[in-house]
Amino acid sequence: MPKKIIRVRKEKIALIEKQIKDYLKTIKNAKTSKGKIKKHSYRNYLIALTWFSTGLRVGEMCNFTVDWIEKGIENYISVKQNKIPCVFKPKYGSTRRIPIKKDLFDKLNKYLAGKTKGYVFKPQSTKQYTRFSTKSVIKVFNAYFVKTISIGRNLGSHTFRRTFASQLAASKPPVPLAKISYYLGHRDVATTVRYLKQITDDEHNELLDADYIKNIY
Repeated sequence: MPKKIIRVRKEKIALIEKQIKDYLKTIKNAKTSKGKIKKHSYRNYLIALTWFSTGLRVGEMCNFTVDWIEKGIENYISVKQNKIPCVFKPKYGSTRRIPIKKDLFDKLNKYLAGKTKGYVFKPQSTKQYTRFSTKSVIKVFNAYFVKTISIGRNLGSHTFRRTFASQLAASKPPVPLAKISYYLGHRDVATTVRYLKQITDDEHNELLDADYIKNIY
């Protein structure tokens, strides 16, 4: 008789600033059993920093290529279709441009060290076009959540997206809800409302009528 698969429900939370800092610090300073900084600690730190700063989906992070990084009056990460190295299409066709701070832009460019094509973040491989699998990324970064944020709780990759959305909504002045929805690549604003307030489908209509949500449209 096949074993029954038990699905553990993920906690739908957004991190506060201190938790974000603790999480990033833990990753950046991750050490081996011999007390040395792990080889890919900085890469993993930069992945997490990019994730908190853009709210990319896990599949988008795995397919993040160098040409997505755009420099201009403002710097952007432009989520779009890839034909090479591998074919990739954003979920729901949600191509979009997400502004990033100069600090992150500079860190990414320094990390790439003149690289002009291929994936920004790669697993340990000598092959130029090897990319991360979504399962491997989720496993690594969820493990750091357990270490630093909430031992015994189940956090998923959507924690990065909810945190990104919540930070935008809490900014002064708050970013308009429609714009947050665009940055996340959501199909409708109602999905974004649920993200921001971490509520069930049954409650989202009530939330849409709340004054504090109307104020950020």
